[in-house]
Amino acid sequence: MRGAVRRAVAGTRGVLVVSGDPGVGKTRILTELGRWCRQRGLASGGVLILDDVHLADESTAERIERSVRRRSSAPLLLAVGCRPRQLSPRLSAVLFDAAGEDHCEVLRPPGLSVDETAELLGLSARTLRLRRIHELSGGVPGYALALDRAWPPNVDLDREDALLAVPIRVGTGLQDELDALSAPARLAMRAAAVVGDQFAVGVVAKVAELDADATVRAVDELVDRDIVRPDAEGFTFRHPLVRAVVWQQAGLAWRWEAHSRAAAAVRAGGGPATSVARHMEHCAMPGDRQAVEVLVSAAVSTVHSAPATAAQWLGTALHLLPEDSEAEPWRAYLLTTRAHALAQIGRLQQSRDLLHEALTLMPHTGDSARLWPVVLSARVERSLGHLHEAHARLVAELTGVHLGQTASEALLTLEIAAGCLARGDLDGVRRWATKALALADDHHGEWILYTAVSAGLLILTTADGREQEASIRHVAAVVPVIDAATDGELMPRLDAVASVAQGEMRSERYRDAIRHYERGIRLARRGGRRLLLGDLLVGAAQAHNWSGQLDQALSCAEDALELSASPATHTAALAELCRVAIWRDKADNAVRLGQEAVRLAGPPDTFQARLSLCLLGVALLRAGQPAECVEHVLRATTGVPPCMLPWICGVLTQAELARGDVVAANHWARRASAAATEALPGGQGFGHLALGQVALAGGEAMAARASAAAAARAFAAAEMPLLVGSAHLLDGEACIELRDREAALSELGVAGRTAQARGAVALQDQVSNALRRLGSRMPRPRDAPGGLTTREEEIAQLIGAGLTNRQIGDRLRLSTRTIESHLTRIYGKVGVSGRAALAVAVCKERG
Repeated sequence: MRGAVRRAVAGTRGVLVVSGDPGVGKTRILTELGRWCRQRGLASGGVLILDDVHLADESTAERIERSVRRRSSAPLLLAVGCRPRQLSPRLSAVLFDAAGEDHCEVLRPPGLSVDETAELLGLSARTLRLRRIHELSGGVPGYALALDRAWPPNVDLDREDALLAVPIRVGTGLQDELDALSAPARLAMRAAAVVGDQFAVGVVAKVAELDADATVRAVDELVDRDIVRPDAEGFTFRHPLVRAVVWQQAGLAWRWEAHSRAAAAVRAGGGPATSVARHMEHCAMPGDRQAVEVLVSAAVSTVHSAPATAAQWLGTALHLLPEDSEAEPWRAYLLTTRAHALAQIGRLQQSRDLLHEALTLMPHTGDSARLWPVVLSARVERSLGHLHEAHARLVAELTGVHLGQTASEALLTLEIAAGCLARGDLDGVRRWATKALALADDHHGEWILYTAVSAGLLILTTADGREQEASIRHVAAVVPVIDAATDGELMPRLDAVASVAQGEMRSERYRDAIRHYERGIRLARRGGRRLLLGDLLVGAAQAHNWSGQLDQALSCAEDALELSASPATHTAALAELCRVAIWRDKADNAVRLGQEAVRLAGPPDTFQARLSLCLLGVALLRAGQPAECVEHVLRATTGVPPCMLPWICGVLTQAELARGDVVAANHWARRASAAATEALPGGQGFGHLALGQVALAGGEAMAARASAAAAARAFAAAEMPLLVGSAHLLDGEACIELRDREAALSELGVAGRTAQARGAVALQDQVSNALRRLGSRMPRPRDAPGGLTTREEEIAQLIGAGLTNRQIGDRLRLSTRTIESHLTRIYGKVGVSGRAALAVAVCKERG
């Protein structure tokens, strides 16, 4: 656009074509352009702005052609807005053939990003509602505004047919388009809206009750008017919102009959239950058992891949179910299955209520019929923070299991172990997970996931290296099974896959854990499984944190916080954001996040509460408050998993050294070393690092160097690069005490490069302080303006290349919020106030 305007300002002719579908903002762009031209005195005969030129008559088309061809009477600036699919062949050729010439420019407004949509709607925070509006609007401003106006706060946004649920008011432009159609075209259009997002001409003919020729002519008219568009499988509306408006305007009685015809047509064509159910829910009557069977069959087949839709169908089935005693077992099953679907999309309280109702309909007969609703009820209770209620329900159910029901016993036992972990009861975890492992080991085969989950829990409970190694082998054995499974095979077992990934992380197998977390995240997103998605994102954030991938950790934790469907997930996401901030942000931000996580976690009698206290302690230490660090971390040491002790004791070692108490620091360093095992090299690294820090404080620089080298080797074996950098920092500081300048520069150089490459500001600051003592300073990375980290430099270069935040996020696989966080730091380092100034700075740096 700038090129065409610049030519007009310079006195040479320019042509601007603003092209795009309805609602993308063409009129807004042209209006702003007209205002800008008037302010600069260009509007008096020198500017011609025309909107909707796809509706132009012959004389207007001829005038546009003369202007584009640069005839003498043409204005200095011609700006036109159009829908490319509805342009006449003549105008299409004139406008787009000229686009390659230097005087003509075509602007195709892109869809809005999530953040731009939030700004348009006046929303200050990201929410599920915002994400859903952005997704369903396709980033089209006009459609986003229409959805925001239409949807009340309590609308069910997870439903597949959410667009059909609430009447949508449309602008006069779309309404005029619909009203201008012929009667047969309007009838075919309504029938197509009933059929679905995609439709075939033959099905539309049956639903509309039109003959084949009339239907073909009607669909051709709809294509000519760009109401529908052809695709590989038939036809589709140009936007789902258009279909929703047409469907809603068809009238309730007509829709009821039309959906009945559509259901019959799909059944006659051998369509699947899911295709029939989409119509049956709009036309079935109470007591229709055949409709109930169709809806339940469709829901069961989609409960893992589309739980929101499954929940909707099951709700309809429950409404249709006859009120008689014969239907009670069927009702309990429907209640349980719907509760499962609702839990997956994060509607926990509603799920809990349905499960309580289902269990009242199921007698305590000791068989396996109650197993699934009981287990599901316990998981929902835990997600809501009702840890003791969940434990009591599982234990009570286990006492009623008949002898020989090994599968029921194994699953209940494993769930009890998982609940004990959430409650911070490590003895209970060990007792129940050992029993679950023995039961699962006896069956092998399809129970291998249970074996790995049990072993992953046991890693947390033992300080014995041999036992840890045995559990790690159990977890590793399941990796080939998961990797060989198809997405369809894993979808019903995503809960177990998430637990296995946790076991891999506890085994310090971070690459495998991240790989499986990422696969689980992809499948959970695809299936709309919001509750599990939050847990997977938190786990991935923790794994990325330990493996030094701070950008990815930040992105996962922010997404988890935004999508959290339970208090536990929200707290865990805050804790991981605190962990990222400890490495890369200002200390006060890390403290703020840690305090919020501790507040939400409650008393320090749960695993998450203890972890949150430890992370807050680390943040306080970085903020220069070592006494407060010791106070908070000591509150968390009771009942902490043995595999976490080396890290926690290492934190206490640093805090006591910062307080000047070398004796206390030595106590914690020796405890850190004693708690480490050969099975987990990361723990060994924390032990060596703590001993080296105490040795350096005691004036034993050579011993400190030896411990630092051992720590670096251990952390490298665990693939924990930031901690490798910390070990090299300690080695460099010891070299300073030994007055070995060359060795100090070498060790500090390794630590500094690691910190810069990964954006670890805290480690960078420590390296800079050490270099100042040495009379040197940390060099800037080559070609990086303002001392940017490697990732910040990469983002700055992409800004200089003209990419938007969303494009940069797509390229780097980061969220736009993470890109914005980077930009804030980049602006401060480079000393600019916005992306335009940053682009100039990048260009100057390039020379």
